Amino acid sequence: MDCRVQRYFVQGMIDAAMEFAAENGRQDVWDVRFKTTIPSGAESCFFTMNRASPEEKRKWEKYTRALEKKSLNLAKRDTST
Repeated sequence: MDCRVQRYFVQGMIDAAMEFAAENGRQDVWDVRFKTTIPSGAESCFFTMNRASPEEKRKWEKYTRALEKKSLNLAKRDTST
């Protein structure tokens, strides 16, 4: 619909990679950014991943929480009508 499903797959991969790295004594931090999105007219969603600062990682997580909240609010409205 608007890259959310793909975003959750990417988040899952990041979580698994960070968990694996932590188990092996590394504290890698990753930043993910959209290069293209379907709502902006692209045929697909495209993400890039780079090593990041803790602040860059927090931006991705903050946006993820905002999307989750928005989706939950939309779902609540749909079920209450």
